[in-house]
Amino acid sequence: MYPVSFDLLVDIFYSLARVLAAFTMAVVRFGFATTWHSLQAMKIAALMVIDAGGLPRELCDGRPQPRSSTAYR
Repeated sequence: MYPVSFDLLVDIFYSLARVLAAFTMAVVRFGFATTWHSLQAMKIAALMVIDAGGLPRELCDGRPQPRSSTAYR
């Protein structure tokens, strides 16, 4: 077996840890971005239902707002 210095082992493990951390952060950021876009799409769909008269507008963001003219049709 070849002699390996402690510094070389530390450098190798440090490099592997950095690669793993970068990959993990990429996965986490992709997950947050996907979740954020899904939430925005659900909010848009909820607003479309509310404007069609399906739900009271207060259920969307928790505060009373003036209703659109299409809400009473």
